[in-house]
Amino acid sequence: MGEDGVVRYTLVVRSGGGATNVSFEGIRCATQEQKLYALGRPEGGWVRARESRWRRIEYRELNRHHAVLYSEFLCPERHVRMVTAKQMLETLRRASAGLR
Repeated sequence: MGEDGVVRYTLVVRSGGGATNVSFEGIRCATQEQKLYALGRPEGGWVRARESRWRRIEYRELNRHHAVLYSEFLCPERHVRMVTAKQMLETLRRASAGLR
């Protein structure tokens, strides 16, 4: 987590059909908000997001991954649960192993 209270991460989403989307995002636990900073390019590198503003995290079908990351992994009770990136990754790995 940054000194500004934001957890920043790279998100890789793979669909059942094989499509992959990569994004660089942040979650502000104190206000339950998410921000998209940049999108990964297929050939490598990043492109800045056109609409890079804070948005309220709500559990909806389209963005449920943000709501799950917020409520179950990064910000229970509006506080960052994990202290280090290593701890966050280990928790996510254990959870994803349980889904297989």
